[in-house]
Amino acid sequence: MEADSSSRLHGESSTSTPAVAYLLLTHKDPEQVEALAARILELSPRAQIVVHHDLKAGDSPWNGHPPARAHLVDRIKVEWGDWSIVDATLRMIRFTVDRLDADWLVVVSGEHWPVVNLETWEQNLDRSGVDALLPAAPLPRRLRFGRRDLDGNRFLARCIHRWVKFGRPRSEVAHRAISGISKASLLTHPIVKLEFSLRNDAWFLGVPRRRDPVRGWVLFKGSEWFACNRRAARILLATQPGVTRWFAHSHIPDESYVQTVLHRAPELVIDHSPMTWVPPEPDVPAAGWMLLKAADLPAVAASSVAFARKVDPRRNPDVIKTIDAEVDGRRTSVGDPRG
Repeated sequence: MEADSSSRLHGESSTSTPAVAYLLLTHKDPEQVEALAARILELSPRAQIVVHHDLKAGDSPWNGHPPARAHLVDRIKVEWGDWSIVDATLRMIRFTVDRLDADWLVVVSGEHWPVVNLETWEQNLDRSGVDALLPAAPLPRRLRFGRRDLDGNRFLARCIHRWVKFGRPRSEVAHRAISGISKASLLTHPIVKLEFSLRNDAWFLGVPRRRDPVRGWVLFKGSEWFACNRRAARILLATQPGVTRWFAHSHIPDESYVQTVLHRAPELVIDHSPMTWVPPEPDVPAAGWMLLKAADLPAVAASSVAFARKVDPRRNPDVIKTIDAEVDGRRTSVGDPRG
């Protein structure tokens, strides 16, 4: 069930503050993770922090000894595009449900930064009547040949095909040949799909498979950054193992697994409003385009979201300073609905 309006999240604050756990999915720069955790705890007096730090990233934040109200879960190696991202997220959710008395769980990355007074945002979220803040949209029911609805075809193929990864060929001729096949696969989504990942410097091949155990399901694609209450988290953790194994062979399942499973629960009320502001993708993406810049901050302020990304205290420290100054100024103002 979908929420009727996102406006309920931005009204007057409640008198009670829920217990919220912020789940940080991180893969680099322990010092930045520590700074983000400290800022969240400053803005949310009852919050808990749960961190999964990529095993490939070396040292853990706080050198493995987190302060009060912060926790580290057992680490795994996380690879972009595969199930390990979902696995790491579920580890944090399981820890929170089993070990912490949290009313809400909020999943963010180590490159997020809070842009509102979190205590006020938490109160509004808790009284909104929704079970999850989860931006997502339904995917087409089936794949089609041709160029019609290329985005829908691509996202559905990522979800329903079985995908394997293979490294970029050493031969540039072979790489160009595979690139040609990948362009042709834009027309043949129901049969085969090829995608190249610059981040992995690798190819991903998707081929058809049976849709059991999700036959007849409406599948969703959306953001991996979301908030859900304890009831929704328990439903997510109770997902049938066969469904979980099926999604584990999808491509980029962090954009489909949680989104689809929670939409399958008719008792949940889901609000599709964004929780995070990110820079709009340019027509021709270039290195660093996702880095938050000072020119983006008016749009962030107008969006009424709780977080923005990506921040980088080394490349753009003034952005964090500007955000913090504005949030701290609003915290001293009475009656500001954004906190």
